[in-house]
Amino acid sequence: MVSVTVDSVRNLIHLTSSDIDDAKVAEFITQAAVEISLETSLAIDYANCTETEAAAVRLLATLYCLCYVTGGHAAGLNFSVGDLRVDVSNQVPPLTVLQARLERMIQKLTTPYLGRV
Repeated sequence: MVSVTVDSVRNLIHLTSSDIDDAKVAEFITQAAVEISLETSLAIDYANCTETEAAAVRLLATLYCLCYVTGGHAAGLNFSVGDLRVDVSNQVPPLTVLQARLERMIQKLTTPYLGRV
């Protein structure tokens, strides 16, 4: 099991503690874990989760951080940065790269595994 840390979130987009403080990143990690839990119907504990769950939480928290440091805002899986808005009806690279990765991870988390026992 792994843990999502504030440094692991900041490292995805090369931010430092002077760009965004630990408390704000921790807040975004908590929000992201709740959002991913709601989207997948899984109980996700960001401090003790699978690699896939951690990756999804980390990506969403990173998007929240990116919005925060650029003056944008985020709600759920929709977010805006400056004049750019990313949601179902608007695709804006390179932010959509992160969003696409997040959506693939959520899809994998919600798809039951049918393996051999």
